[in-house]
Amino acid sequence: MRMKKDVKNVTAVAIASANFVMKFYTKTGDKGKTSLRMGTRVSKDNVLVEAFGTIDELNSAIGFIKGKAFNIIQSDLMHICALLAGEKKDQEARITMLEKRVSEIEKEIDKIQKKLPQQTKFYLPGGNMVATQLDFARTICRRAERRLITANISQKNLLQYMNRLSDYLYALARLVNKEAGVEERIWNSKI
Repeated sequence: MRMKKDVKNVTAVAIASANFVMKFYTKTGDKGKTSLRMGTRVSKDNVLVEAFGTIDELNSAIGFIKGKAFNIIQSDLMHICALLAGEKKDQEARITMLEKRVSEIEKEIDKIQKKLPQQTKFYLPGGNMVATQLDFARTICRRAERRLITANISQKNLLQYMNRLSDYLYALARLVNKEAGVEERIWNSKI
């Protein structure tokens, strides 16, 4: 996936607009509360905090995987967290960017699918180290998607992005195994 100009622009604007100093510790969360970007204080087990915490976890899991495409995905996830935290600045630009990114990810999935044998059975996760990391990130992505739904986030582009990202991670894990000569393990559904 190539980085699009609008993704660069949104990232540059987001960085330039960050006119606050971030400390490593603030002591403001010591009593189980945290602040959203807009200043609202909420419990650390708030469903919204759980949603962007899971996206943060996904971002860390993706950090294990090397490649420019994953740097772009990590930036996308930071923009999603900014939207969830209530960042109003550049909100429309972020939403538009995510819409474009869904389309780009779908094109990448289509390219990958052409390189793989048709799937007729369920496969067990795993294989080589990179494929396993991709599978692990995929499961976190699916959980993040569920947390968005639990938090009643109905923004179409956010849900589509998370859904396509998990599909992309799945397809890519299969491709990585194929290119490494790792045989896919088929789930034996017989009891």
